[in-house]
Amino acid sequence: MFITDLHIRTDSWLAMDTQLHDWRMYYTFGYAMSRFEPQVVIVLGDLFDTGYTSTDSQFDELTRKFHRIFTYRFDWAFNGSSVQWLPINGIDFVAINSITMDGDDDNGCPLCPPMATRQQLRTLAEQLCRRRQSVNNNNITDNCHKHRQWRRRRPIVLTHYPLYRQNEAQCGHDWDSIPDDQRYIPYRTKLDCLSRTASQAIVDGLGPRLVVNGHTHYDCRLRHWSDTLAVEVDEWTVASFNYRNLYTPTILLATITADSYSIRKCLLVNENK
Repeated sequence: MFITDLHIRTDSWLAMDTQLHDWRMYYTFGYAMSRFEPQVVIVLGDLFDTGYTSTDSQFDELTRKFHRIFTYRFDWAFNGSSVQWLPINGIDFVAINSITMDGDDDNGCPLCPPMATRQQLRTLAEQLCRRRQSVNNNNITDNCHKHRQWRRRRPIVLTHYPLYRQNEAQCGHDWDSIPDDQRYIPYRTKLDCLSRTASQAIVDGLGPRLVVNGHTHYDCRLRHWSDTLAVEVDEWTVASFNYRNLYTPTILLATITADSYSIRKCLLVNENK
């Protein structure tokens, strides 16, 4: 189960607004857990509404509130690693820190430079490819990405920012899609989406069968192509889970096996109806 962009606020904001949205997320998440009984829950996008502008005490307050609203144990949380391999039930998930893929020089962020992250990505891609060959008792070759077993069992990539796109023009028209009057607003790389170079590094480096992310607050499904690996890469940007961001929040329900996946979208009650 995927949810994104919680945008939790401290209680110093308008108390009624904050408590109302916290309450909605608490009960909606609790019902979804009991109704769907997911094996894994993945939270992407902006967890908090203030982020790096918070003081240490405010960040601690937000962290405590996150665990009060989402009263389940999370195995991986608040991890700032640039590239992280997460093997879950025999499926390779790769979490990528979007900021480090492009760097953040504009804001003076001291995170590792993008080239170091992209090198980590290339190293992990090779390890996963050769590991898949080794598991299946195949001779390891220099072009392991051409092997049929790898092509069927490519990883699932998790990012914060969407892959590069000019705007939301190619996204669908659903209840949780971006409003038509915002659909053609140009996206700014490193703020609204990854750069073209960083996106291609993910698509060509890992050749994932699926990329899941958030950040835009609206639903979008796109398909990319890797000329390097000759594979299609599906991308699903999940709409926000918080009613503050749109009238119809979303839960994404995914069934993922080693060599296939299927996705169903669960729209919450439309607040505007």
